[in-house]
Amino acid sequence: MAGVLTGAALAFVVRPLNVLVGTFGTEMSLREKLFLCWVAPRGIVAAAGASLVADTLTRSGLEIGNELRAMVFLVIAVTVLVQGLTAGFVAQLLGLRLPAHSGYALLGANALARTYARIFRAAGDDVVLLDSSPEACREAQAEGLRVIYGDGLSESMLARAEIGFPAPPGRPTGDSA
Repeated sequence: MAGVLTGAALAFVVRPLNVLVGTFGTEMSLREKLFLCWVAPRGIVAAAGASLVADTLTRSGLEIGNELRAMVFLVIAVTVLVQGLTAGFVAQLLGLRLPAHSGYALLGANALARTYARIFRAAGDDVVLLDSSPEACREAQAEGLRVIYGDGLSESMLARAEIGFPAPPGRPTGDSA
């Protein structure tokens, strides 16, 4: 029973406190922080540290080392299963879940990417091309495709892509801003 209580305390008290302290002062919303409290990393570092401590305790003649190792791996396994399997439900409950199909962002505006963009658009999907080549962006815009100029791997660029959200009325299909 002590192992179950310890595991519950780690999963539902220690980890959420760790996430809240670690995200203090960030621009994350409370809902995003709560979601992280639920699905934050499960503890490969804790498992490695517990294994080292367990080995030291066992070599010292204390059987508690094996129990510690077993408990850490049990907590990790249970939280991965329970919290991992319910992550979608929790995201939906917190209003963080995007629609199942929310569009495509293609890295690049070369000929192949433009071909895929036309196929996706013909199927009724939202698609945006992200490219750092002004020439490729101009060609995509000339074809009437939505394109954003810049580093397609940057977080701000992906936020500008607004996949899953239709372009506001009046905004041209190309967005070179």
